Amino acid sequence: MAYNCKHGVAAGLHWLRTYSKTQSKTQQSIPSDHATWNAPSFYLPQDRDIVQKLQISQRQGSRQQAATRLRLAGSEGAQILEQMLLSQRLILADYRTLQTGQRRALSWQWQASNSEQRLIAELGDLTHWQPIAVTPPYYLDRDNAAMGEIATPLSGSQLTHLYNMPPVPNKQMAITAAQLRRVFTPKQLPLTEDPQLIKESTPIPHLTLTMVPGVNGVQLQW
Repeated sequence: MAYNCKHGVAAGLHWLRTYSKTQSKTQQSIPSDHATWNAPSFYLPQDRDIVQKLQISQRQGSRQQAATRLRLAGSEGAQILEQMLLSQRLILADYRTLQTGQRRALSWQWQASNSEQRLIAELGDLTHWQPIAVTPPYYLDRDNAAMGEIATPLSGSQLTHLYNMPPVPNKQMAITAAQLRRVFTPKQLPLTEDPQLIKESTPIPHLTLTMVPGVNGVQLQW
């Protein structure tokens, strides 16, 4: 997946980085409102808000991430992604523009074999898709050049973690199921058999006040 390089956000970001390097030599800052920018012709008004949000997302990431790529995450990432889709600013490597796909409900299935069990994420009749780790999560359907929201109580990072989970050997399934249930509720992730979890409780000491006849005061009993 790439940003549309013919016009709009990607070209604007390339120009933005070039402008930033030039201005950093003279210790001048880029105007936050973009009002005084000598922007190129391909930088359209609808790109302005997207670029500003991408800049904020870039600053919040690590320096290494900011230098190599722009990472979309969380609710802010979902908002940026939606704006790009609505303004047709996202294209695939084969130059097909991504369209907004329908909202699809996520379901989980455990696929069992003789030696292991694999967790499979399903989105209806979609066969080739991958999750986008924003919140709410999105899916990328390359076959139909579409991207849409996933209906799930999971966050984007949680969904991606489960989507990439390796197969579980049958002999380790009971332990893995207990670990998964401590993190995910039955609504978030169904299991082939729910483990019986024992909640540990820390003993709380109590003091009992007892009146002792003939003694001036009280006696404490543990």
